[in-house]
Amino acid sequence: MGNLGRAPGVAAAALALDDSLLLGLYYRANCYFVLGDFERALADYVTSLERDPDFVESVLGKANALFNLERYPEAVDRKSTRLNSSHSSV
Repeated sequence: MGNLGRAPGVAAAALALDDSLLLGLYYRANCYFVLGDFERALADYVTSLERDPDFVESVLGKANALFNLERYPEAVDRKSTRLNSSHSSV
């Protein structure tokens, strides 16, 4: 995987400078996800959603992390993923 294993540390360094960086959390979550560390990815997606519940990328990332953790009911639950009827036609 080349330098990908170092990517979460780079994102963590950026967050250490400014822990309000929503995209920093999202990118670190994506790094963990690609590395197969779905628990850490989920934690960062959840934290980013606590800061911005409408951040769609983290909603989808959270659902995908839950799916990969085989937590299927949570992965498709609208309350868990923060999707509601105003954001979905289903």
